[in-house]
Amino acid sequence: MRKKQLKTRISALFMAVSLSVVGSFAGVKTIPAAEEMSTTDISLYQEENQTQEKIEVQTETSPQLETSAVITESPQSESIQPESTQSESTQSESIQPEGTQPESTSLETESTIETASEHEETTVGEDVSETITETAIETTVEESPEESSGENIFAEESSEEVSSEEMTEELTEELTEELTEEESTEEIEEETTEFEYGIDFLDLGDVTQIIQILSCRIEGSQVIVKGKLNHKFKTADEKLYLFEEPMYQKDITGSPIADVKKEDTFEFSVPLNNNTAQSKLYSKFFVGMKFRDGTYQALSDGCFITNPEALAENQSSYPQARSKKGLLTDIAFGTDIEELGLSYTNVNIVMNELINGSGYSYTYNGKTYQYSSNCIAKLDQTLLMYDRNNIIVNAILLWQPDQNPHSFGYPGANASIGAYHGWNVVSKEGIECISAALHFLGERYGRSDHAYGHIASWTVGNEVNADTSWNYTGHQSAPDYAYIYTNMMRITSQAVKSSCAHARVFMSLDMYWHGVSGGTRYDGKELIDYVNTYMKAEGDIEWGVAFHPYGNPLTEAEWWNDNATFNENAIFISMENISVLTGYLCKNGLRNPDGSVKHVILSEQGYTSHSFNQGNVEWKQAAALAYAYYVTEANPYIDAFIAMREVDAKPEADAGIHQGLWYNDENKALCTFAKKPAWTVWKYIDTNQSFAYTDSLASLVGLPSFSSVYGSVMASKNRSADLGTGGYAASCNVGTTLMNGWYGEYGLTSCSADSQKIAVNAGANSPFTYAGIARAGNVDFSSQRYFCFNISGTAGDNQNLRVRMRFTSGQDTLETELALKKNVNQMIYADLGNWKGKSNVSKIQIWVQQDGTEKWQNGSFTIQNVCQSSGISTTSAPSLTITESGYTGVTQDAFTAYCKVSGTKPVARVEYSAWNIAFSTEKTVTKRGSISGGYSQCSFSISEFGWRTGAYGVRIVAYDTDNVASKPVLVSVTVKGAAEALVIYNVYTTDISYNGFTLTVEAASDYGLSGNSSVAVWSSTAGQAKSLIWYPLQFVNGRASVRVNISNHGNYRGEYNCHAYVTDNRGTKKLYALTASVPTPVPKITSASVTEVSALGYQVNANFDCPLGVSKAEMKTWTDKLGLGAAVTTNMTVNGSSVMSYVMTSAHQNKSGTYHSVIYLYDKAGNCVTRTLDVQIPEDLERVSGKPKITASCTQTSADNYRISFQYSTFFGVNAIRVATWTAENGQDDLVWRDINYNSSTMSGYIDLPAKDKKGGPYINDVYIWDYAGQFSMYRVITNTPSKMPKIVKITVSEVSSTGYRVTAQIEASRGISKVLLPTWTEANGQDDLVWHQASVLQNTATCYIRTSDHKNEYGTYITHVYVYDADGDFALEGTYVPLDQNTQNGYTGLLLRDGKWKYYQNGALGENYIGLVSNGGSWYYVERAEVNWSYTGLTYYEGSWYYVRSGVVDWLYTGLCLHDGVWYYIKNGLLDWSYTGLCFHSKVWYYIKNGQINWNYTGPCQYNGECYYVENGVLNWSHDLNNDSGKTYASVLVEPDVDNQKAAAILEEKAIMVEEDHAQPTVFTAQSEPEVKMPLQSEMPSEADATLPVQSDKQQIELNWFVIIVKTFLSYIKECIGM
Repeated sequence: MRKKQLKTRISALFMAVSLSVVGSFAGVKTIPAAEEMSTTDISLYQEENQTQEKIEVQTETSPQLETSAVITESPQSESIQPESTQSESTQSESIQPEGTQPESTSLETESTIETASEHEETTVGEDVSETITETAIETTVEESPEESSGENIFAEESSEEVSSEEMTEELTEELTEELTEEESTEEIEEETTEFEYGIDFLDLGDVTQIIQILSCRIEGSQVIVKGKLNHKFKTADEKLYLFEEPMYQKDITGSPIADVKKEDTFEFSVPLNNNTAQSKLYSKFFVGMKFRDGTYQALSDGCFITNPEALAENQSSYPQARSKKGLLTDIAFGTDIEELGLSYTNVNIVMNELINGSGYSYTYNGKTYQYSSNCIAKLDQTLLMYDRNNIIVNAILLWQPDQNPHSFGYPGANASIGAYHGWNVVSKEGIECISAALHFLGERYGRSDHAYGHIASWTVGNEVNADTSWNYTGHQSAPDYAYIYTNMMRITSQAVKSSCAHARVFMSLDMYWHGVSGGTRYDGKELIDYVNTYMKAEGDIEWGVAFHPYGNPLTEAEWWNDNATFNENAIFISMENISVLTGYLCKNGLRNPDGSVKHVILSEQGYTSHSFNQGNVEWKQAAALAYAYYVTEANPYIDAFIAMREVDAKPEADAGIHQGLWYNDENKALCTFAKKPAWTVWKYIDTNQSFAYTDSLASLVGLPSFSSVYGSVMASKNRSADLGTGGYAASCNVGTTLMNGWYGEYGLTSCSADSQKIAVNAGANSPFTYAGIARAGNVDFSSQRYFCFNISGTAGDNQNLRVRMRFTSGQDTLETELALKKNVNQMIYADLGNWKGKSNVSKIQIWVQQDGTEKWQNGSFTIQNVCQSSGISTTSAPSLTITESGYTGVTQDAFTAYCKVSGTKPVARVEYSAWNIAFSTEKTVTKRGSISGGYSQCSFSISEFGWRTGAYGVRIVAYDTDNVASKPVLVSVTVKGAAEALVIYNVYTTDISYNGFTLTVEAASDYGLSGNSSVAVWSSTAGQAKSLIWYPLQFVNGRASVRVNISNHGNYRGEYNCHAYVTDNRGTKKLYALTASVPTPVPKITSASVTEVSALGYQVNANFDCPLGVSKAEMKTWTDKLGLGAAVTTNMTVNGSSVMSYVMTSAHQNKSGTYHSVIYLYDKAGNCVTRTLDVQIPEDLERVSGKPKITASCTQTSADNYRISFQYSTFFGVNAIRVATWTAENGQDDLVWRDINYNSSTMSGYIDLPAKDKKGGPYINDVYIWDYAGQFSMYRVITNTPSKMPKIVKITVSEVSSTGYRVTAQIEASRGISKVLLPTWTEANGQDDLVWHQASVLQNTATCYIRTSDHKNEYGTYITHVYVYDADGDFALEGTYVPLDQNTQNGYTGLLLRDGKWKYYQNGALGENYIGLVSNGGSWYYVERAEVNWSYTGLTYYEGSWYYVRSGVVDWLYTGLCLHDGVWYYIKNGLLDWSYTGLCFHSKVWYYIKNGQINWNYTGPCQYNGECYYVENGVLNWSHDLNNDSGKTYASVLVEPDVDNQKAAAILEEKAIMVEEDHAQPTVFTAQSEPEVKMPLQSEMPSEADATLPVQSDKQQIELNWFVIIVKTFLSYIKECIGM
């Protein structure tokens, strides 16, 4: 008998617990609960729900498992329990970023719970006043409306639930009673159509395309998300939900932050929370739906904010460049940078240097970071120098691999691979770190005042298609790598554009374009396509391409001979075929959101001055640079050409690549040695003297001259860089003094200036660069043409000095340079009289350098008597004057210069010094000219100058018999050289459409282009026999264009071959071939609609655009009631550009409900487009014979009225439509009947009804329709309007001290605030100290200071209620607690139980911003947002240590592994143990721990408890043969002798479920211990790729937790029974 009773009790016990477990399964959601949302979002979301929530009559729900717990209110209580205990498996062990869901890996031990089974029950009816806001209940009313009662308007349900604890207690106390469960429900006759299985019935493929987000933009302080439904569908609550996710998530993992009514178009508005911990600037938004079981499904792609510039302080436009010329420079050569007249440059920012430093604190999004003050100072210096010279800076953002992983770098990437790595845009920590650093840079260097310099564009990484060299992220597929890089670009854009609206973001690519993907690189074209796709899918923004079109190979300068191909499938892109890049970016699908073509900068390319095959080719380098620049200027889609580099780099030079404009002294670091010809070319390339320095080089690239080809392109370049005259003066007429305003500019260690002198110490300058001072401010030299000053300076042994005077007016410059003997005080001058910019000189500079090739070691110079002068006296007045000069006899290889000389003394000789201007540093030839009758002349052959053609300069000086020289004169002459062959330098296609394309040919010849030129075009598909057409080319200014229409070629699409044959007037003919691709058009359905809907059927109409013509149009239709298997396909009638078909319900068994019709439109090429339409058909014909139907809803609400709209259908016409309206409160005491007007053609109408209730309802509206057959139907709409009652938005407590505290209330009161009262008393002794205080009110804020002296100076908890009265006498009530600590005589700090929750107070006020641990009663609790977070399990950092928290409490008993930020750490007794190295058992597997964390990289033997084991990739490998012991496959594990554990293991082993005790001590290896537990074989181990522990299924985890409880309870009960 005793055994039978025991068996009965055990069975009942298992039944009770099993029911509770099943109930818990049904109540668990797969999406994290709302507690994970930010406090602000929760409050807004809940508030919105209170005004929009609909009442739902449900027949199926899933009750939550609830377990009560007793909580004592005393803050000093020994233990605190959660207010609602939850299953431990609802919280993952790993700490994940807020709102994220960890990826499924084998090292996760707990994951999100999925519903294991469904336990269906009816729900208890809810309080009408709190939950009803709007609902639509369709009913059929048989009695007359006048007899309708206002009672029982809501369907009520009741049920009795018996908790698991109650059942357990009952079974323990009453052994003979049987478990019973009673349920009472009311039948609900109404049938609702809900698709709880999702959206699969639409047969649309990707579910995230059902909703389209049209925009996601910042408006004021809100984020506005707008969108539309691409397809109609129904959900459980007919709402749409907005979700916020981190940028790396591709699906929703968190709870919604807002909801709206599901309509064809929708709009969400949520707070941006800019620069707070809840900022949404970098978040991704999804729109989705809610299923009946409470889970959610995303129905849209994710979308980011696309206008971060709305937040920018700097709203100015992008800076205007002087030209496209740029250079990669070094600020050590400051004067060189300015002399070259650059418009662009690059600055590399290695983020490690900024982040891995200190000295500068920066707070962003609620966190404070330390950055390197040294790095910032260096950047400031560099950028200010560039900014002074109006140079537009492109910053290149780089991250160097770090052996100590940092949250900025991409996690897991091997630090030994690549010079730079990608960024960590795949974790919360990474996004926070990166966004803060980038926002700091964008904020500092994006200011409108340029206080620290300015960065206009930001290039993300370097040559990212060569990932293993420059942007390594581990081995990724091309799509995955592109998605990572897209997010790198997007986070950069959000960060920098939120400070500077005009900031541009660029993608960096090298020259390899297509067909080279794999191994160590990706195709540039492939990456552009992927990034473009991801950007457009998730919120399109403007971005550009920073391209590096180097020549091939780098060791040769002749890029025009690269043998490049001219189509989008070219293997590489150099300057020879750069139009392939810009042409590709011109495609519509690749353009910016505003339709503009993406910006392109050529940010790194250069050409060598030394060839492996040809030796010194510095002239070809100059030619290559000039040619490349002209090609850039001719291409309207390229913004900049930034040459590589200023000075030869030794590592590159060692590899045979010499790309600098200067030679480098290989024995001295960063020391220029000599200018190359390319330096002079680059200085003048963008000036009005451009061709004077380049035309002589054109023959090297196969052109007759650059001016003949690019003259029109460079015609607008009127910037000048002139050489002026100057000399040495004995004295001057002192005019305006200019001693003030001078400052040190370049290469100085010190500069002191006063009214007497300017003293400069020059430091150690590189040869050929200067130490300089400058003076800003407009000076007019019109009437005082000379600039004069005295100067003396020091120099090294056997060295002298050179002085350059430099004047700037607008974009023009004038330079005069003179020699200066060291240690001699000399007056020198510059003559500005003939310079066009003399009237408005904005800047004057004096630069000094040591002559020769040695560094100027600690030199100095002093300047005095700086002034303007109208006249000077030279040291020796010349007796001769050259009154006339010029040139004559110019041929293709020679010229003659001449002059006329007059004076007071005889002419002894005339010297002519000539040089090729483009190559002035190479050679100067000096000769004496002939003299006859006061005239002199001298001839030169260009053979004397290496046969260089182009511009020559000749300096002529006459000497008298006393050897006194005249003032020199300059003569320039151009020698064209022999005529070159015909050149075709560009052929390209534009305006590509479905119908054809435009082909343009650009060519030049000194003999002129013939009218006999033509281009042959044919289709690759059809061949020449069927499609060859010849088009004549008519050249105008070297350019000819033809329009190719495919209608002339048989209307074939795809690839076309174009062979351009160009002939000049000399008869020379050349061929240039390329291919063009004509896209195939696809049909489009432009609109679709449904008309004539009735119970008999409906008509479907659609308009289309089908360029290739329609071959077939058909429609497939099915109903929800019969399913897709009963679909009927019909042909549609085609009429012009529209189609039509009629759907008969008789073909679908006369079923009513939802019909789905899908239009299929095919063109003659076989392309198909579809459109789905959903239609509601009235009630089934087999059950209803003409009964009228009506549906209604509330479509507008305000505080004063609301609108009820309706639609109807009827067979026997409408006799009347009326509405009965009353409020829910007090029955139908305010019932009013109203007639409604309607539109018979649209079978719809509406009525506006007054909103008289102050509380906003709810209002009950029964809409009736009567037909002429005497039949009627009714539809009920219940709705709310905005409340007119006052509302307390927020109460805050501040200024807490021993004397009292201040209470502040934020109020909403549409009818004005009458008064605000604050009754206050202390908890002790009831309300014996109750005092009613009155607050002061200012606008919508009330404040009152509560003094303790008014309340007997008592300590403890004060209770303050806030009563707000409006002008009508209505009031709102809220309250707050303020604890005062008697010991500290201040506000209480610690935990208190308030309103059923444990709250954390700091100085008497809620600690809303505190996150961390709090001690109470000997235990430590995890506090977040002022409450103990019972749901949190994971690691938390507190006062220098990491602690393990389980369910909100530090678990001092836990020893084992814990996942945190993707890393598994070893926990010992609740603390992270950094010192532990050894083995650890977790989820059936032994792992190797090194310094407190799993070491996945370790492979080798491991000593553990006297035994040697073999570890492979961090996991113990049992199959490995140690010491030839091949039989060792399993290990023995000693299990502590615990009867409960053993019994539990035995029970659960029968269910094939593994048990791992939460607080078990580490197991110990031994060969003899019993019992023996079999370890898994190697085949069961995680693979190296997984490198993590296997994840338990959610069902197993739930069952594990509950069955442990079952077993423990069961074993305890057995012991109790045995002891009886």
